Amino acid sequence: YLKDLFTQWRGLLAGYDEGLVKGDAVLATAVWRNVFGGKEDVDLVGLGEVVSYLRGVLKGLDEMEDEVVADGEIQFGDPRSQRKVVEVRSKLLDSLPREDGDSSKK
Repeated sequence: YLKDLFTQWRGLLAGYDEGLVKGDAVLATAVWRNVFGGKEDVDLVGLGEVVSYLRGVLKGLDEMEDEVVADGEIQFGDPRSQRKVVEVRSKLLDSLPREDGDSSKK
């Protein structure tokens, strides 16, 4: 049982590592699979909030002094604080052709 759990843990970490390197879409896939259980009816805004939150937390940790981390003086916020960031419309999405074939911008 522990061996299986360890294998799953390594897969989870590999998925997050890949997402951190390859971008938010890959990271979102790992979060969707591991946090949201791969459910088809996932709340996409919530998923985006978690991905944005992870990026922000990692940036914050990277900027901290080692002593602060070692002393455990870290406070984490709420992923829902990222809602405004997630709701900003992507310029890239506006440039892609729509499913109805219309590529005009909104």
